Amino acid sequence: MSTNPSSDSRKRFLLIRTDRVGDTILTFPAVTALRNNYPEAFISFLAQPYTVPLIEQYAGIDL
Repeated sequence: MSTNPSSDSRKRFLLIRTDRVGDTILTFPAVTALRNNYPEAFISFLAQPYTVPLIEQYAGIDL
C-alpha cells in the first residue's frame, strides 16, 4: 500500500490543530471515529511542532 495519498483513490482527511497539547488530545476521538468509519482512509494531522511526539504515538494517524 502506498503512503503517498496522491497516488491512490482513498479518502483523505486532514485534521488541523494549531493550538495546545490538550486540544490535540481532545481531537483523538475524532481520529478514532474517522478510522472506524473509513478504515482505508489516509488521515493526516497539521499541528504545532511541540505536539508531534504525541501525534506520532497515536496509531490512527498516517505519518
